[in-house]
Amino acid sequence: MANTDDTSTPVSILPPSTTIISVMLDGSHNYLAWKMQFLNILRGLDLMGFIDGTKACLPKHIASGSLNPAYVVWQKKDVCLLGWILASLSEKLVSTIYGLETSKQVWTALQTRFSSQSRSRISHLKCQLQTLTQGTKSCSEYLESAKTLADQFAAAGKPIDDQNLISFLLGGLQSSYTPFVTSFNFASREIDFTFEDFQAELLGYENLLDVNHSVHNTDGPHFAFAANKSKAPTYVQKKGPPLPPTKMQNAASSNY
Repeated sequence: MANTDDTSTPVSILPPSTTIISVMLDGSHNYLAWKMQFLNILRGLDLMGFIDGTKACLPKHIASGSLNPAYVVWQKKDVCLLGWILASLSEKLVSTIYGLETSKQVWTALQTRFSSQSRSRISHLKCQLQTLTQGTKSCSEYLESAKTLADQFAAAGKPIDDQNLISFLLGGLQSSYTPFVTSFNFASREIDFTFEDFQAELLGYENLLDVNHSVHNTDGPHFAFAANKSKAPTYVQKKGPPLPPTKMQNAASSNY
């Protein structure tokens, strides 16, 4: 006898796409962001089976020849999902999938069209991240550039972990930040730093540079790195009010 699962489950009408999908798919440049957003929503609504094939269309009729109630439920859900997908596509893309009748057919067609371009996009992002340098940017601008690239990796389903991201950032800092890089590398042997931790430390160091440059603009930064064999170096301000301890300084003091 044919499977009649879902006959007791009411057909859920999907909400209008405009209330959930904020990314309108109009080409390869935003396919990854659109796909990630759509997949998360489908998982939340338990509809992944319609596009990955695990919830295939059921027989239209049962053994007695009568219409299969489960088929009716499946068909209505798939039509709703198909309409939802179409509503999130630009007009030019809708015209390329005329004749496709199920949500899985449309999803597969879009994936086939854009997947190779998406792989190229990921390779391009990797190259951008590996060659990212601070240049004339402020630390805030530099961090924002890196975070934008990291967000694009996440949207592609290839998130960059904090340690790798920090490593790329350290390698691209201006030469004036060499003391900070040395200090950070020592401190990170003792504890793991999140991206937020690293951001706070870097911006704090930049602030020290700015303050010392403004006070001693002819002699360069008037602070040094104190270090010994048992602890990581930490920057020490020579003039001005004492600064609150940072995570790097706390890591260093824990070695005593």
